Amino acid sequence: MKKKAFCAALALCMVFVLAACGGPASDPDASASPGTVDTTPFPDGSTPTDLLPSTVPTPTPEPEEITTLRVNGITFIRDGQITGLGLVGMLYEDGKLTITDVTYQNGRSDSPLVYFEGGDLEIVVEGESTLASDNGMAVFGCPGDESVNISGSGTLHLSAAGGAAFDIGGDLSVGCALDAVGEGVLAVDGAVSAADGFAITAQDDANFTVAAA
Repeated sequence: MKKKAFCAALALCMVFVLAACGGPASDPDASASPGTVDTTPFPDGSTPTDLLPSTVPTPTPEPEEITTLRVNGITFIRDGQITGLGLVGMLYEDGKLTITDVTYQNGRSDSPLVYFEGGDLEIVVEGESTLASDNGMAVFGCPGDESVNISGSGTLHLSAAGGAAFDIGGDLSVGCALDAVGEGVLAVDGAVSAADGFAITAQDDANFTVAAA
């Protein structure tokens, strides 16, 4: 009899404890479907969705005129989009390739040191840089009628063993101190000229030099 009374009292206590804790119906989040966002306004008037990062995709940047730019095997531009890759002393920004105080040697036999296509290549030279290419490959090359325009306050030394310093189908305009050596140093289908303030001081099969006028 005492055991039955004790069990009954224990069961009654458990009922009171469960009632105090509350069941699933008392959970304010229990009614929300999985994956839904509570949009109940916060005290400051904002909602949880206001605080989340935007889910709208980032717009594609305006494509570059140049569709491909590769320097020493590193792709700076692919399909008109800047890849974010680069090399020390080589920066492509605002439609220009800036070359600053670097020395690069191209040992590839399948590509120029600087390969581009799809648009004209604008180059700014700062400091003193040397670019060399072996295996009969050009220093600067393109497959079409693109042009190269070079400017800046620096000096650019170019060397192409068994090949041309420039192998391009368009024009070449130079507005900085530049000297280039190679076999058939200029493979340029278009016009070759010096920009204002500069003059071509040497131009033959093996040498091409531009200096301040």
